[in-house]
Amino acid sequence: MYKCQISSNRKPTVSRSNRLAFTLVELLVVISIIGILIALTIPATTAARDRARQARCTSNIKQTNLATMEYITRYGYFPGWKNQFQSVKTSSQKVNGSWVAALLPFFNEGALEKKWVEGIQDTACLLYLICPADARPDKIDPHLSYVANCGNTTGTSRDAGVFLDLEIKNNKRPTKQTLDFITSNDGLSSTIMTSENNQAYMWGPDANISWQGFVFFSANPNTMGTSQALNWDYRGVKMSSQTGRNAITADAYARPSSFHPGGVNTSWCDSRVVKLNDDIDYEIYKMMLAPNDRGCGVSQASLSILHEMLNVQ
Repeated sequence: MYKCQISSNRKPTVSRSNRLAFTLVELLVVISIIGILIALTIPATTAARDRARQARCTSNIKQTNLATMEYITRYGYFPGWKNQFQSVKTSSQKVNGSWVAALLPFFNEGALEKKWVEGIQDTACLLYLICPADARPDKIDPHLSYVANCGNTTGTSRDAGVFLDLEIKNNKRPTKQTLDFITSNDGLSSTIMTSENNQAYMWGPDANISWQGFVFFSANPNTMGTSQALNWDYRGVKMSSQTGRNAITADAYARPSSFHPGGVNTSWCDSRVVKLNDDIDYEIYKMMLAPNDRGCGVSQASLSILHEMLNVQ
């Protein structure tokens, strides 16, 4: 007898109890792992973004430092925080401009330079003058994130400053700062050239220390009053109006400040870029600005501390 073999293409039925599925515990574990991964990724991403901003800011400051050195090579002295430009069209026409306007030829801004030489105070948004971490809501054109070392609050003393007032007044030749003077005194490695500033205004024709420079006071601003504008704070304070500053409080904004965590990027006269810590002593800060420490009236003890910090013999 032949055995009857019956074949079927029908797949065996799988009961519901044999289906694969996540249990509640497994689902919670997966969610927890995803949360941990996100928590680990976000700080790393933020840190990477901060490092990128720091690198870009450092590059900007180096570019400004290089332009300043090229200016010195051509003219023999530093540009001023305020400069006077003689129009090539009219001998009697003179216009004032900031240190940025003086450096336009060395930033390869030929078109802008030509207008200033012709007596036209024209400005533009120059991206290398804006720190990528600077995200002020009141950002204006032409925006500025970097400021020049003006020394004391008058910005005229050669012993105490680097970028001085070069406006010709009463037909008197203004005092000009040179690399030789700095070298023969405190030295290029002991003197700051430029810095970041949260409240810098714009680089245009209205040259003003409190808009485009940073200074030091004879005493620590913390002892000068209770106003927030007079507090020594690298991080700075947000202002309600850039143009509403009066002459008394304006200079209090003329100091290093930054949106970078932990400190402020500065360039020095020997072309280094150094990040200053937030907790720097104010007397040390004054000596870092002064090419000749006698110009800022610091104590011998503070002078010794600075020399030890900078390994100056």
